[in-house]
Amino acid sequence: MPGLKVESLTKNYGGKTVVNRVSFDVAQGQFCILLGPSGCGKTTILRMIAGLVPQEEGRILIGGRDVGGLEPKDRDIAMVFQSYALYPHLNVYDNMAFPLAVRKTPRRETDARVRQAAALLEIEQLLDRKPAQLSGGQRQRVAIGRALVRRPSLFLFDEPLSNLDAQLRSSMRLELARLHRSIGGTIVYVTHDQTEAMTLGQKIIVFDKGIIQQEGSPQDIYDRPANLFVASFIGSPPINILAGLVATGGVAVVCAAAGVEFAAEGRSELARCAGAEIRIGIRPEALRPGDGPIRAVVELVENLGADHILHLRAGSAMLVAKLPASGTGPRAGETLSLQVSPAELLFFHQGKLLQ
Repeated sequence: MPGLKVESLTKNYGGKTVVNRVSFDVAQGQFCILLGPSGCGKTTILRMIAGLVPQEEGRILIGGRDVGGLEPKDRDIAMVFQSYALYPHLNVYDNMAFPLAVRKTPRRETDARVRQAAALLEIEQLLDRKPAQLSGGQRQRVAIGRALVRRPSLFLFDEPLSNLDAQLRSSMRLELARLHRSIGGTIVYVTHDQTEAMTLGQKIIVFDKGIIQQEGSPQDIYDRPANLFVASFIGSPPINILAGLVATGGVAVVCAAAGVEFAAEGRSELARCAGAEIRIGIRPEALRPGDGPIRAVVELVENLGADHILHLRAGSAMLVAKLPASGTGPRAGETLSLQVSPAELLFFHQGKLLQ
């Protein structure tokens, strides 16, 4: 199936730019996530790709064809909405067959496509039911099935799991991953849920205020966030951010609030910031008990079964650590020594990651 190319896409509402000259590519067969907080422009971008919202500048190419001036029905896309958008008076079979009926697809081909999609989604036994007789997860499968029967060049998903409970979202993530492996389709998927993004996406594009902040593989974005926004948005529990001052020579960073000095040898960009104020990023799982420089008092322990989330006070700084559960684990009021590998420290100057 063809891929997608977006060039300098722009959209304004009431004099405010909500999508600002956005450009990105999605390779053929790739599962691409548009990720960001509410109001960052990701759904507007998806709707412009679908033709539901007109773009003001830029180009949208699907399989090399510029579709910017085409109606939605002529773009060879299929879209799955957050609200499912099923016809309540039609049964599952007819809901799935509807886009083919509009295109006057022969009845025998329509039947074959509907039953093939139903088998793939494991909803063959539901074909005679009305949407009101289905659970949320079953309705979402029907909505996905209706998109599948189209056999489009591009699948668009607009926060399809946000109406489901936590357990059902988890199972549907697995279903979507399995579905993508089966059909090999090109997918653009909008979400504000970083867990969905990290588990489903082959490529993630992070947005804020209508601008791309970073794009790359899930692991790259987690390990090397381009700026403070990406670092803070990706990760659960969120990353610890501490104020620091680069010592003369750039070989160490002093964090006065926590009373700690971090080694910073070999960081060429950091060395050029001697005397500057920066921010230090420490992932919760990077903090480990041991003979380390950080002395912290445990204020609260969240027992998650396999993990313990520790809320700690180090001097006047608050930290969060994520530790594998072991025995009874640390208790509130206990003082711990924590260590962190220098390689796992992230340093930011004026909001941007320093190498």
